[in-house]
Amino acid sequence: MHAGLKQFLMLLQIVVQLAPPSPQRRVSSSLENRYLTHPNRVVVSPANLQRYPPFGERCWGPFYAPPRWGLSMREYLDRADAEVLAIGTIEHIDAIKSISEIVSTPGLDLVFIGPGDLATSMGLKGETEHPEVLAAITALEESIRDSPVILGGVATTPDRANEMIARGYQALVVGFDWSLLQRGIMSAVQGVKRVES
Repeated sequence: MHAGLKQFLMLLQIVVQLAPPSPQRRVSSSLENRYLTHPNRVVVSPANLQRYPPFGERCWGPFYAPPRWGLSMREYLDRADAEVLAIGTIEHIDAIKSISEIVSTPGLDLVFIGPGDLATSMGLKGETEHPEVLAAITALEESIRDSPVILGGVATTPDRANEMIARGYQALVVGFDWSLLQRGIMSAVQGVKRVES
């Protein structure tokens, strides 16, 4: 796997959900662990927990990352702040009410709009092309584009990717592990004749 792709895929694993608090809210395990290191704080910006002081409030303890990236501890510590992205996902309709606050989160670099979960939160599971879902996405896009945060999303086809780029998206997911695997398998067996029993 190309090193740049591997790094991008790893960054996606530290995505932080910035939707308003709710019983369904989940936070990545790495972020949750960093919350536990700040027990006396009432509010800590999740985005700030991705970088070391003076740029953020991340605690020391990078025991997993250096060997994963093939770096020494010193090399990792010297490079981490510049190479880590704080990424939020918008996956609930309630986020529209606080999108301006979300995109002004200190240290936040990028926000992905998750259309599947957004539709589900609107009672329209599986209906990502429903007019109400598309209207919500448009409202979110406008607010994110007008902020210093990069707009990201999910493009399931090359045509969709080009449409989204034209609307100001700068980061796109073109598939998920399961969908990429499924497409690869379908492509590999396309045209293979089946033996009838």
